[in-house]
Amino acid sequence: MKKADIWQITMEEEMEQIRLTYENLDKRAFMLAVQMICRARHIYIMGVRDSMPMAAFLSSQLALVSDNLHFLNSSGSRELLEQMLHIGERDVIIGISFPPYSIRTLKALEFASERKASVITISDDAMAPIHLYSSCKLIAGIGAAQTPYSLAAPMSLMYLLAREICRKKRKKVARTLEEMEYVREKYQVFDRDGMDFFPFPKKE
Repeated sequence: MKKADIWQITMEEEMEQIRLTYENLDKRAFMLAVQMICRARHIYIMGVRDSMPMAAFLSSQLALVSDNLHFLNSSGSRELLEQMLHIGERDVIIGISFPPYSIRTLKALEFASERKASVITISDDAMAPIHLYSSCKLIAGIGAAQTPYSLAAPMSLMYLLAREICRKKRKKVARTLEEMEYVREKYQVFDRDGMDFFPFPKKE
C-alpha cells in the first residue's frame, strides 16, 4: 500500500469517528453536562495515562469560565484524593478514561460520588467501568482496537463541550480575556514559545 493511501485511509477513519460520535451523541446528556459545569462552584477534571492530554486540554479551555478549576494530576490514588478533600455537593468532577481504563480514576469518582458531587464521565463505551458512579455520561468513539487509538472524536467532543459552555458564559470569558491581556501588558509578559515567520530572502 502506498504511503499516500495510508494517509488518506487514516484521515477518513478519523472523520468517520467524529461523524459517528456526533450522530450517536446523547444530546440530553450533553446539555445536562453543560448545565452541571456552568452551575458548579468548583470544577475538577481528571484523566490519567493516555487520557491525561485530553484532561489537560479541557482544563485549559474551561479555565476561561471558572476561577475554581482544579486539574487533578498525580501518579497515585492517595495524592489524587488529597487534592479532592474539599469536594462537595455543589461541585462537579469530570472523569476522562479511555482504554486502558484507570482504577485511579474510578476510585476518585467513587470518592466524589460519596461526597455528593456531580460526576460527568467521558469514555469510548457506554459500558466502560468509569460510568459506575456517573451522573451524566458522554461517549466518543476511538475506532477499532489499535495502537495508538484515535483521539479525534474525543478531542472534538471536549472542544464542543468547552465551546458550548463558553457560549453560555461569554460575559465571564470576555472578562477573563480582558484581565489576561491587562496583566500581559502591565507586566510585559509575553509568550516566547511562538516562533515568528521570517520569509527566506529571494535568490538573486
